[in-house]
Amino acid sequence: MHFSKKSLTLLSVLFIFCLDAFGPGLIHSICASLVSTKQNIFILQDASLFKTGFILVTLYILFPIAQFIAAPLAGDFSDIFGHKKTLIFTLIGSICGYLLISLSIFLSSVWLLYASCFFTGLFASNGAIGYAAVAGLDKEEAARAKNFSLIISIGSIGSVAAITVGPLFFIPLKDPFLSFVFPFLIAAGLFAGNLLFMLFAFEKDIPSSGKASFNLANETHNIIGALRDPKFKNSCFVFFFLVSSWTICFQYYPINLIDSFHTTPFQVMINLMMVSIAWFCSNFFFQKRFASVAHPQQMLSITLFIFSLFIFSCFIQKTYFLFSLYFTLMSIFAALSWSNSLTYVSLSASSENQGRAFGIIQSFSSLAAIITTLLKNATASFYPKSVFLLGISYAILALIYLHKNNKAYPTKPV
Repeated sequence: MHFSKKSLTLLSVLFIFCLDAFGPGLIHSICASLVSTKQNIFILQDASLFKTGFILVTLYILFPIAQFIAAPLAGDFSDIFGHKKTLIFTLIGSICGYLLISLSIFLSSVWLLYASCFFTGLFASNGAIGYAAVAGLDKEEAARAKNFSLIISIGSIGSVAAITVGPLFFIPLKDPFLSFVFPFLIAAGLFAGNLLFMLFAFEKDIPSSGKASFNLANETHNIIGALRDPKFKNSCFVFFFLVSSWTICFQYYPINLIDSFHTTPFQVMINLMMVSIAWFCSNFFFQKRFASVAHPQQMLSITLFIFSLFIFSCFIQKTYFLFSLYFTLMSIFAALSWSNSLTYVSLSASSENQGRAFGIIQSFSSLAAIITTLLKNATASFYPKSVFLLGISYAILALIYLHKNNKAYPTKPV
């Protein structure tokens, strides 16, 4: 079977997105066990609950903080030197980062773990560059929307893998260190395999920018300047509020299952897998059809509204079956909103600045992860279900910013 260079490039980017979802998923799923384990391999057994919680929250936010700083610069770098060269650089950094995490766990060094999580986050811009590369494969809006939907679908496979594989390593092996070191070694190995495949498969691209050098001060100024464009700024805020809405609801979902419905860890894992499968199917099967009959902005308006309705349904629901059903259905429209919002952002930026645009978007996504993590912990301690009210508020704000750009694109189908 013969594959074109374009198909191989898309395939290598899909692999990158799968791993981009898998790596942070491992950090989230394993660090909680790492910090609170009874095997006494990372924190002293007499550590206070405050100290344990502080370390865990710090580990959770260091990765997105580093990503927030580095992603826009990496996007600009890819516009200047090309997506392939930049991806080689960030993939090598990711490999080193996961190896450093493994080493920090093996040495039981909390400070090295902090540093390695931050370092890994600095190179976690693969997604932004991948988005820009995919945007350059097709100029037609419908084709671009289909490619983005495929990316979101494949990313959900990485999430499922992190959810299912991560807990397998909670059971101590003969050497307890290996229970926590081994998954990150696997992640490093997968990124290395991705790098080798990309060197062979990724089509050599021509830098979209006419520049020949990278100046940190100038590129920072250009990033700030890009956000002064009302159309692009609004699209960024739409994406930010959508990500915030979904993230805060999804982070609270397993907690609510346990606290309100007294589910077992196995039931929680099954529910999370169902959400990931729904996320995959919505983009893999539905979005491809919708992309050819409606403009991304029209689809985003519809899916965001239905997404908001399902958040409210989850807020008022008191039975386990209906709560889990509504949340799974909500994830379908969250996924459709996500892929359409990416197309919306891509269309709001010029073709030569796709790397910068998606770097900024990944930075906004990281900022949303930081804020929602802190807000979830603060609000849930007072009134747990208020998290869903925050989710609805974010979704409504996304709709408001979306309709600020009503005249930005034609209303007729693509």
